[in-house]
Amino acid sequence: MATRAPAPPPEYVPPAVDIPPVGGPVWVAWREGTLTRAAELEALCSWVLAQAPCQDGRVLATAIRRHLEAAREAARVVKLNPRRRFRMFRNGPLIERAVSNIDAAEAHLLNLAPPAYLVGQMPCLLRHVQCHLSPTDPRRQEFDAIAGRLGIRDPDHPGLGEPHAPDRAEREEVVHEERRTIVNIVRGASSAALREHVRLRSFRNVVVATTAFMSLLAIGVALTGILGPT
Repeated sequence: MATRAPAPPPEYVPPAVDIPPVGGPVWVAWREGTLTRAAELEALCSWVLAQAPCQDGRVLATAIRRHLEAAREAARVVKLNPRRRFRMFRNGPLIERAVSNIDAAEAHLLNLAPPAYLVGQMPCLLRHVQCHLSPTDPRRQEFDAIAGRLGIRDPDHPGLGEPHAPDRAEREEVVHEERRTIVNIVRGASSAALREHVRLRSFRNVVVATTAFMSLLAIGVALTGILGPT
């Protein structure tokens, strides 16, 4: 009697994940970047939550989605709540709303992600901290020390990393112990970056206003000279 061949295993169907569309297109470059980054963080949040579902993780995931929705509202220029009349220039507040909410979502994601993910992000986070915190800042010095314990070497400071690089398990243990410190320092660097952007916009606005005023003054003087040569 012939034996029946075993049935092939059922095809794996990944679980459905509700990820909203990117949205747009919109007509300003920073708004497009905000929508793209929000979609990326939304996908990362869903992936991290699927890796380790827990009650605390769901709380952080809910907070992440709310921050991302606020960033998307800024990118889409949603009407003010409460509404204000004669509010024409909103670009500055919208940029700050989008950037600050994206930064908050990233901080929550670092708190939620497994240690292995955080270890992989450490070189980028180190660069972010070094770009926006001064070398004498205690937060940057603490972050440099943590990066050294992970064996991350800085080309400008060859002695930053440990002589013998730790293995994967040791790195994840260091990140697990120092997670709160890492997240707080990265959040501080993001806040410093936002303040730099606000100062740059303020300086730009002063230059534009001064240029416009001087141009009008020059035109007025020229018209006066034409109309009244004497």
